[in-house]
Amino acid sequence: MLTMNPLWRDPAIRNAVQARSSHREPVLRNRVSIARLATTQPLQVVQRLVAQRAVLRPQSHAPSTLAKYASADTYFYEFCQHLGISFLRFGAPPSQGGYSVEEEDNILELLPIFVCEAPRVHGKPSNSGDYAGGILSGTRYNVYSRHKRDVGTPVAENRGLRDLMRSLRKAYPSVARPPRLPILQDTMRAVLATLDPNNGRHRVYAALWTTCWQAVCRCGDLLRRKHRGGAPWDPAWDMGRDRFTLAEADVPGFPDVNIRATYRLPPGKTDPTGARHLHKTLLVDQSPSAISGAYHTSRMLLLDPLLPGEDPAMTPLFRDPTTGLEITYEHAKEALTRHLTLAGRPDLARGLHTLRGGGGTALNDEAGAFVAAAAGHWKSNAKFDYFYSLRNSTEMGALRMSRGDAGPLADPSGPALSHKRQRR
Repeated sequence: MLTMNPLWRDPAIRNAVQARSSHREPVLRNRVSIARLATTQPLQVVQRLVAQRAVLRPQSHAPSTLAKYASADTYFYEFCQHLGISFLRFGAPPSQGGYSVEEEDNILELLPIFVCEAPRVHGKPSNSGDYAGGILSGTRYNVYSRHKRDVGTPVAENRGLRDLMRSLRKAYPSVARPPRLPILQDTMRAVLATLDPNNGRHRVYAALWTTCWQAVCRCGDLLRRKHRGGAPWDPAWDMGRDRFTLAEADVPGFPDVNIRATYRLPPGKTDPTGARHLHKTLLVDQSPSAISGAYHTSRMLLLDPLLPGEDPAMTPLFRDPTTGLEITYEHAKEALTRHLTLAGRPDLARGLHTLRGGGGTALNDEAGAFVAAAAGHWKSNAKFDYFYSLRNSTEMGALRMSRGDAGPLADPSGPALSHKRQRR
């Protein structure tokens, strides 16, 4: 009986776990969830999970681990570490030392609890039950891909897991976030006006922010070391100065543009092996009204040259000139928040994601949704092929939207400003 289970002696668990009937499994009602407790030592397993969860901190893995495990496997890998079970034994046939079906069921029933209550996003209190269900499905699929065998009882036939997922969706419902206000041209120019061109760190901020905005690029793609938890510098995975190149360019109709800049990005989530050679190409626009990431980056490097003996591959592209160390994501985010407030837009001080959203909004108005999407990360070989064939259109679209307020952005009836008024 449930009352005989040693877990029932814990008041928090006793108050949270309720039995629907004498023949049904416990169901989650609050933030504590225990499904079927058929493991050999359920009390130790759950106590260890609760204790580890209380001191959980965001984990960083080596590039080889990030490349090997997708999101579901990464969660399951961390879950196994905190629970103290063998990642390699899970999914292996019992004849080869793998867990039994009953043990796999209990592991799978605890995994969605861990996913809901241990988000890896900074400042996020929990994941939703639907997200945990996706991680659970992904884990079963990934294990099947590795071992060619289904893990545990199917969810539809596992009453404890089925009831647990239903309860998780009630306790952790999906929350639709309000739409985020984008940073458009007028705000971007106001922010740049608050920067001191004679301040070395401000030049780094200008280069980083305008590159993110114009290239519709994630800041994490340009500041890579944060993903590796302070691991030693690795030229294959970090954004060094050798990944930024300049070349002559001839752009008809744009006399101020004669240089093309290429940002060769390190491997990322959509290209973990680096096989497709992710890169961003921007034109160095020297006209006074342009918001040109390539111009600010080249100016930053010109005024902060490499010292004798410095290796470009081992030198951060965006570094603090006073320390020589890479500008961190947190510092760049805090600085953007501060300068958005100085520019009179504290309502946009939500983080570096607003840069990418604003650039995407502006580029969509100038070049269309497909080119704007192509400027972001591609998720398939087919989309990459389309992007490559439209690389000239993408460059010109980014150039037009980063210049003066011409075209749709200057017209009060244009889509960007109309969109902006509605969101205010």
